[in-house]
Amino acid sequence: MEKIENQKGRKMIDYEVVEKELNTEARNIILLIKEDYYQYMSQDKKRVLGELLQNGNIVVVNQGASYFKDRTLAHGGRALKDGKIHFYPDVRNFDTEKAIYVCQKLLIHECLHYFIQPDAINLKDGLEKEMAGFYTEGLVEREARELHARHKGQSVFEEANYGYNICFVNKIQNELGASSYEVIFSEADYLSRIANYKAEYEAILKTRKEDLAILGEWARKFPENLQRRIANRIRTIALRNGGISGIEEKLASLQQSSPENKEERKSSEFERL
Repeated sequence: MEKIENQKGRKMIDYEVVEKELNTEARNIILLIKEDYYQYMSQDKKRVLGELLQNGNIVVVNQGASYFKDRTLAHGGRALKDGKIHFYPDVRNFDTEKAIYVCQKLLIHECLHYFIQPDAINLKDGLEKEMAGFYTEGLVEREARELHARHKGQSVFEEANYGYNICFVNKIQNELGASSYEVIFSEADYLSRIANYKAEYEAILKTRKEDLAILGEWARKFPENLQRRIANRIRTIALRNGGISGIEEKLASLQQSSPENKEERKSSEFERL
């Protein structure tokens, strides 16, 4: 791979360097997963872990458009059925350093997907499958954040918009009988009972929709040239956290000294919301 410029005006990425760095970090993460969860894993998950450590190269950094139409930055091995984690830094205007930084933040989540795969094969209804996917992403993200906190300290997961998913997991996992690591890291079919929680799922989606509408109203209180940027920023915060608590207070303090020109905005409090 070579360092190439994607399009005129876009930054350059050394894909080979990014891929090497991410594979090194992925191996480190697999070792952390082994340290924390190996004793709870089924024999099949232990086999998968051993194969990942032996094979080494589990990350592929792709040039060009994302596999998904929504310009998703990353996906796991089941999407292309090749057992590899794929990243698509071209969907953002990243240089090499930024691509490594952002993609590394997603690696714990994607690595945990190898081991947290609740059985949903018996789900036939479209809504039930949607709920199972929503639940699984929340469970994986919750464990990713906890693993990161234990070994690397607290962090801001800018790209991981699964806060409302985590709320759903925390709300129903005990009723599903899926709160122990022995169940989480197995092939248990507890998601076959997820249809019993349609009301809880719909309530989470309703809350998320209402929260995002409120954020739009808050953003419109700012000067027009800042509205879109602030709306995107606070939407990211809400989706990451699973709610809008605390955002209004931060915006109120920001409104008192909202900078107008581009250079001032770069160093404003807005960047640290």
